[in-house]
Amino acid sequence: MTLLALADLGSRSPWAQASAPLRGVTVLMAFIADNYRDRAYAPNTRDTIRRFTLHQFVGAGLVLVEAVASHGPMNPKRVAELKALFDGCSAWLVFVTALPDSATFTKYAPDIAWETEVWVAADPDHMIHFNGERFLGPYPPQ
Repeated sequence: MTLLALADLGSRSPWAQASAPLRGVTVLMAFIADNYRDRAYAPNTRDTIRRFTLHQFVGAGLVLVEAVASHGPMNPKRVAELKALFDGCSAWLVFVTALPDSATFTKYAPDIAWETEVWVAADPDHMIHFNGERFLGPYPPQ
């Protein structure tokens, strides 16, 4: 939900509408509550969300999300292309394939590269980790 809120995507928004608005934690919490929860967060959870959720995104490096509908999954070829594109970037990279549902995941699973992550829109509270040393862990530039 945090990734979707950071991308300004409501529960029915297509990936093509993703953007990167600057939001404070309180506004981000309100966006998540309005779009993904049946109730608002308690005001005293702001620091918990900042420390245990948002900090992970900042500390994780550069998260590259590929919507399978646009370019296909994060397969080994696409990962190599993105690594070349970001060559010289000091941020560690995290590769995520975004899929609409489990049927699409089943179709593309054999092509997804190791050391990447998968997010399925139909089950937005979970991610699938394709092996590697870290879950959502960036890998140093090679």
